Amino acid sequence: MNEQELRAYCNPGVLAKKWIDKHVLASALGIPPTLYATAAFTFKVLTEDIPGCLLECGACAAPHPGIMDYACRFVGKHREVWLLDSFEGIPMAGPEDCDSCAALVGRRLGSKIVTSGISFCTLRGAQGNMARWGSDVDKLHFVKGWFEETVPTLKTGPIAILRLDADLYDSTKVCMKYLYEKVVDGGFVIIDDWGFSGVQKAIREIIGEPPQLIKIPGTECWFWRKGRHV
Repeated sequence: MNEQELRAYCNPGVLAKKWIDKHVLASALGIPPTLYATAAFTFKVLTEDIPGCLLECGACAAPHPGIMDYACRFVGKHREVWLLDSFEGIPMAGPEDCDSCAALVGRRLGSKIVTSGISFCTLRGAQGNMARWGSDVDKLHFVKGWFEETVPTLKTGPIAILRLDADLYDSTKVCMKYLYEKVVDGGFVIIDDWGFSGVQKAIREIIGEPPQLIKIPGTECWFWRKGRHV
């Protein structure tokens, strides 16, 4: 796939881009190319009838889940949308995380998970955003807590889109360990923080080298489709 084809693949269309610009980007939430790609990938799993829920680890203020749910409403197909976050900010980096990551969030001294206070949004704030963007909050799945405590016992069905914005080695590894096996053939795996070596290490320790890893143009966000070439 050349650059032009890839840009087209990650383009959700004029109407979706206008909605994102008006509702999500107007609140200064997210980066346009990654938001547009989330919409495009959601449209693909819906129109291709790829089964499963839509899930983000590291939902924060909920821009990507908001777009996933918008796409479902636009197409007229319901999917369960899951939003996982501490809603207390990103944890401080651990020993396996790179210095560039630790420079952003600090480095913890012991094994206890400690918030950095970075990328902080309350659960109520995320719920408010989803409601403001037209979602029925009562039909969404909000899971509050550190991933190491919530993900191992998370009871989802199959996953059509797994979006990881986990930032850190420990957080990424637990998400991949317990959730990747639930991603269906043809499902999307989106890694927001592939640029951090700790994230890359965590993923490779669980699944080896990701298949056909593709960079979303204009971002440091990468993705692949499980069991299928793009």
